[in-house]
Amino acid sequence: MKFGAVAFLRVCRLSRGLRLRVLAAMLALAQGSGVLAAQAIVMTRDNMAAVLAAVKPGDTVRLEGEFRDRFFIRDRDFGGVTFDASRAVLRNGMRLQRVHNLHVVGGTFYSPGIGDAIRVEHSSHISYAGLTIFGDGNRLGAGARVLDSSFVTLRDSLYEGLRNGAIFGRTTDSISVRNHFANGGEDGMKIADSHRIILSHNICTGFAPLPGYHADCLQLWSMPDRPLQTDIYLLNNYAHGPQQSFVSFTPVALSGMRLTFAGNYAATTTGHTITCNGCTDSVFLDNTLVILPAARWGAVLKVNQANSSNRVANNSYFDLRGRFDAPLPDHVFSDLVPSIAGQVGSRWDDRSFGLRATASVPEPDSWALLLAGFGLVGGVLRRRRVVAPAGAA
Repeated sequence: MKFGAVAFLRVCRLSRGLRLRVLAAMLALAQGSGVLAAQAIVMTRDNMAAVLAAVKPGDTVRLEGEFRDRFFIRDRDFGGVTFDASRAVLRNGMRLQRVHNLHVVGGTFYSPGIGDAIRVEHSSHISYAGLTIFGDGNRLGAGARVLDSSFVTLRDSLYEGLRNGAIFGRTTDSISVRNHFANGGEDGMKIADSHRIILSHNICTGFAPLPGYHADCLQLWSMPDRPLQTDIYLLNNYAHGPQQSFVSFTPVALSGMRLTFAGNYAATTTGHTITCNGCTDSVFLDNTLVILPAARWGAVLKVNQANSSNRVANNSYFDLRGRFDAPLPDHVFSDLVPSIAGQVGSRWDDRSFGLRATASVPEPDSWALLLAGFGLVGGVLRRRRVVAPAGAA
């Protein structure tokens, strides 16, 4: 597009300065709208094997249509391939086993019964972004289960109507950011036997615990006879409703080291807002703890068996029990930067952990220049009946 636009603007005999400004505005709009995106290889359920055999590093594969069988890939290093699933529905989800360097964006995924909509095992540098993940109506499945893997990114996705939204098990150097876990039956996200993890700006709402279970928004587990979980950051997450909010319970005597809870908003009817059993060298800063009007218990911040190595400061507590007309307090965000920021998550995706900025809109003068440029080009084309070559688009 750039070559064609330059040629057109020269034909229009604009001054060099104005020509550059019009070109810049045209390129900015084209990039923002995806005009400059590389042409994708289209994959359907009928040509999966052929496309997977032909794809090479740097390619974008566009999944189209409905995939009814389990999408299963194993023993493959893609070297940096993007699967654009925004036009696809994966009825039985996707499983990756010993897969590396793959970025998946968009798409609608379903959890098959008690299974997982996404399952990643023994893999690295895998990213899932902008997905919609549904349970099958019984709230028994999981959205994403990541096991024995590293450098995994889960971001900007909706997990709806699942027993567990997402799980990191025996996973390192990974990130979950800006996901919404809605209407779940047990936990928004579980982190078990894992290290160097960032959980930031995730949201849990509308949970209704399944019979015999309690629900947690974000739950951390260390495992018996395994090293304690370390270097896990819970930053600016939001939980509202009848689920325990942000907890590290297991083992009871000592459940984690160098855990950070900062800027989280916990509004609950249960007995736990933020609880950390036996956490050491850990940080609890700027959290907002709200006991909702229908709550039976007052749930303060609990750091059991705490020692002097922990830092606890600037946490706010609001007990609204029985005050059904009381407004909820504001969410106070933390600006804490993890020591592992920029080091965790897939190398093929955004490793940021903050709120995503809204896409920019061209300024009025940019729109004016852009429209003027297209108008001049159109006028010249009408007068001279110039036909643009195929490569100019």
